[in-house]
Amino acid sequence: MKPFNLKKINYPTNDRNNINFKKSFPILRISEGCNNACSYCLHPKSLGKLKSKPLDECIFDYKRIIACGYKRISIHANDPASYGLDIGLTYLDLLISLEENTPSSDIKWTLTIFTLSIY
Repeated sequence: MKPFNLKKINYPTNDRNNINFKKSFPILRISEGCNNACSYCLHPKSLGKLKSKPLDECIFDYKRIIACGYKRISIHANDPASYGLDIGLTYLDLLISLEENTPSSDIKWTLTIFTLSIY
């Protein structure tokens, strides 16, 4: 999946490639880039600084995925633990909002496991 161009984003659009419906389960992208400077990683140089998707956009995309009938959703970011630091939110705020907008217990999330924490 290629990264979206942050300078050309007009919310809400489908050209950000933040939802991939070609998989057996869709991928909900919540941010792009990273603010960490790990010596082994190229994400900060190749993708730039952290740019979190606004919470209302994440909720809108999440509801759209559910409306399509999907029961398993992968929440993806290059550094999920840093979600929202650039917009005054936290990853926990996002997860609580997603839970509040989950219509049934049939919906399952797959969270990315390469989470870095600066806390």
